[in-house]
Amino acid sequence: MDVVHPPYDVFHQPRDISAALATRMEAIADEVAFPVRLTVEEAEEVIRVLWEFCGHLGEDVGSQGYEFNMLQRARHWAQQTQIAMLAAMVYAGPRMIEVASKHRRDPAG
Repeated sequence: MDVVHPPYDVFHQPRDISAALATRMEAIADEVAFPVRLTVEEAEEVIRVLWEFCGHLGEDVGSQGYEFNMLQRARHWAQQTQIAMLAAMVYAGPRMIEVASKHRRDPAG
């Protein structure tokens, strides 16, 4: 019997990052697959590049047209990537602390 999961619409643009993070956390708890996985460093760089792009273009693009639409998409996906990274850290965080603590106690390995 197939398990039916509620829809998790990552294209929906919630008003705040907290609501989007809660939705993603709910999807993870329901074991909905998010097949793309990045390291923290990779996700950080993607976020940095997108926000840098948004900051660089800023208000110079007006309120319509190709550049405006591209800027809106970049803002949305920068936020979605941040949300995904935050959600992943909730689960990875305790393990990362455990590994760091073990490494501090036994630096040799």
